[in-house]
Amino acid sequence: MATVAWFQDYRGRRVELTDKGWTHIVARHPDMTTRLNHIRDAVERPDRVMRDSDIARVEHMYRRFTERLMVRVIIIYRPTPDGWIGEIRTAHRTTRIQLGGGQLWP
Repeated sequence: MATVAWFQDYRGRRVELTDKGWTHIVARHPDMTTRLNHIRDAVERPDRVMRDSDIARVEHMYRRFTERLMVRVIIIYRPTPDGWIGEIRTAHRTTRIQLGGGQLWP
């Protein structure tokens, strides 16, 4: 898999957006095609981070862009010899935060 973009998350971990992740995002959420900067902002400066209710290594990052509208980025993390690295699974706009497995940040 090729890396389309990479970011540094709010905890300093590397997060990659692969071609597989980007293909999924634009196919399932075409309104995100021109919003790569919103994805970056949600990863680098989230308003809230929630743990996934099923997979402990998955985090949901939310960033508000209007009074009601947020971007939600779902990232799965895996350990490497140099620390944890994340891969963006999907990103989409939403109006609500899913509580899931509990709040991680702030």
